[in-house]
Amino acid sequence: FPEGVVGAVAARLSRTGSLPIFVVYPRRRDVERFQRDGSRHYAALIDHCRARGIRVIDLVESLGSGGAPLDTLVVRHYTAAGNRVVADAIWGYLERERLLAATSAP
Repeated sequence: FPEGVVGAVAARLSRTGSLPIFVVYPRRRDVERFQRDGSRHYAALIDHCRARGIRVIDLVESLGSGGAPLDTLVVRHYTAAGNRVVADAIWGYLERERLLAATSAP
């Protein structure tokens, strides 16, 4: 995604009263890279978003730091266990940022 596209989408959503949140769903090799050296090849895009006030949820840490073997979370697609990690990470972000309406956890 070119940075300009992300900004344009965020601006359009904001004009409609929505709160844009850019969610990064890393590929397996992204998680492996993060586990190896802590880097992200898409770091510039995240920095671009955050510098412009666009919220970002980067799932690489949740998938790469939880202690579960990567093979149980991501094969070619996310597994059921991987999807649970993703759901928990997004839910946790929404709770921390106080973006949930009065409701109960899933």
